[in-house]
Amino acid sequence: MRKLLKTPNLVTIVVVSASCFVGVLLDRRLNHRLEGLRHPEPRASVQRDLVVVPEAERRLRERIEVASGLKGRPLLSLDKWTPVDPIVMDGVDVSTMFSGEFIYSASLSSEFRFSGAVVDAIFLRPGTFLDLGIPSGPNTSTVFRFSAAGIHPLRRVGKGALEPLDHTAFSAVDSCSRYEIVISGSQQTVVCNGITRLDINAKTGQQGPVWIASNLTGGEVRELRISG
Repeated sequence: MRKLLKTPNLVTIVVVSASCFVGVLLDRRLNHRLEGLRHPEPRASVQRDLVVVPEAERRLRERIEVASGLKGRPLLSLDKWTPVDPIVMDGVDVSTMFSGEFIYSASLSSEFRFSGAVVDAIFLRPGTFLDLGIPSGPNTSTVFRFSAAGIHPLRRVGKGALEPLDHTAFSAVDSCSRYEIVISGSQQTVVCNGITRLDINAKTGQQGPVWIASNLTGGEVRELRISG
């Protein structure tokens, strides 16, 4: 019987002691916090430390943004796209930060035959565009220019100037951002929302590089897919 009577008292003592111990710790932490506010330590917070960029890298990024006029994630990855005119700064290839011309690396293979593409982009900034060139003959490309005004087909021989290309256009009943280029026989057709927007009579199945030139950033392109 004595053991049963002493047990509640023992539990009470333990609980009270634990409460006092926790209270002391909280008082110490509060006092330390108040002392820190009175005399703040000259150091950055942990959260700020996590996003600190090395000074040399930060300066290089700023130089690139000033030189290119573009701010944001690069549009293309050099793993899949090869810059025609590489731009190297401080020993680093920064070509993807500029509005240059790039060749789809896979299209350099003799086995590659372009079969289609998907372009879904936002053209909110004035003057933004994306040119997609696909092989349509010996040393000749059919170029699809995407912009806020829609899509316009062009032609380029070698690395010459872009020239207008004869095509059949269909009236647009609604706005569109996601375009699909479909190859069928001797036709190159551009479809949007299941509606044909234009047709081009051009040679298809040609081997040659697929290239892109654009002043968009990665955040402005939702999808860019090349099939072959």
